[in-house]
Amino acid sequence: GKSLPAAASLQQLTKYLIQASGNTSSFVLHSLWIHFHSSWKHDNAIFGREEGSWKLIHGPDSITEVLNFNSTDWKIPPKIHLRFPPNVFRQANLDAFTHIIQSIRRYLEKYVKAVNKQCHCLELYGGVGTIGLHIADLMTSFVSSDENPYNLNCFNAAVASIENVSVRQKIKNYVPKSALDMVNAGALNNADVCIVDPPRKGLENGVTSALVKQGPLKLLVYVSCGFDAFQRDCKMLIDGGWRLVHAEGHILFPGADAIESLAIFARENSESIKFC
Repeated sequence: GKSLPAAASLQQLTKYLIQASGNTSSFVLHSLWIHFHSSWKHDNAIFGREEGSWKLIHGPDSITEVLNFNSTDWKIPPKIHLRFPPNVFRQANLDAFTHIIQSIRRYLEKYVKAVNKQCHCLELYGGVGTIGLHIADLMTSFVSSDENPYNLNCFNAAVASIENVSVRQKIKNYVPKSALDMVNAGALNNADVCIVDPPRKGLENGVTSALVKQGPLKLLVYVSCGFDAFQRDCKMLIDGGWRLVHAEGHILFPGADAIESLAIFARENSESIKFC
């Protein structure tokens, strides 16, 4: 048949999808977004982050999820409503990822009690706060950051969902900057604990160099989805004066050749406790 202009074709497709969702129980449309990526160069970025590159056509603007924590021997974090529109990162297996957060909480809870002093936490590569917001109640103060500008509203909405006012007051800021920009701006100078969850390529050299420099930072929590990059970063951290005090692997995709790593590093000259 005769081809339609792009706008008309898009409008026709949108109408069809919305009608199909209402006519059958086998196809449920939560929401429908259109993404415009006006890339000016050849790269491997599928989605762009330019203003106006995302447009909501139908339905709610995000999925809201609450992680399920169960424990009888450690403090469960406050309930947090995480928001995930299509332009932010979400773990594909969020239920399995919850076990990693549980391990981090278990260690940090014991660490805070052992050092018996104020602990200020900085999160790099923080996304919408999936890890950091679930440990913020253990800290004296908490600051998160990530280079994706679309994370900011999701983070703020998640903070607003926390009923405990004292926990909300500990969450000081979310900075929409890259990890490299954060460390170059001196963000590590105010942190005792740092959490990093970088992409598969691992830490940028400038971030690793900043973590190696002596400062107030005493504890580093590293979550990795790229084991080769983690091995590289681990060697650089250890050579730079950090000690690997705990490591564990998590299978988020059973049957796949992939593993998520959790590692805890402590300064050689700082307080450390045995992970239990």
